Amino acid sequence: MKRWISIAIAFGIGLGFQLFLESLVPYSAIGFDPRGLYILELYSHPPLIHIVSSGIIYYLVSLGINDVTLDPLLTIKLLDSLVSGLFVAALYYFTSKTIGDKYVLPLALIAFFNY
Repeated sequence: MKRWISIAIAFGIGLGFQLFLESLVPYSAIGFDPRGLYILELYSHPPLIHIVSSGIIYYLVSLGINDVTLDPLLTIKLLDSLVSGLFVAALYYFTSKTIGDKYVLPLALIAFFNY
């Protein structure tokens, strides 16, 4: 149970850090896709073949969030933050499997902030 709480804390740190960065630049997505490719595709609703060939999970989640927020830029900012949180949580989880639990969170955060 303690490991899952630590993974949730790692996820929250990654999510919070990226949300902070995204809030500093309100008119542009700075995370996963700074060129805004996905923002334009959320406005135009991409064809199904493009969704399947480019990564169906990211598109389905982004389309679901976009249906709720009705703002493609906010959708991408939220997804960038979720991806950062998942990245730190994955770093924590797989590092704890190999080296134990004592120094895992600092090592995962060092790896995340150096990425």
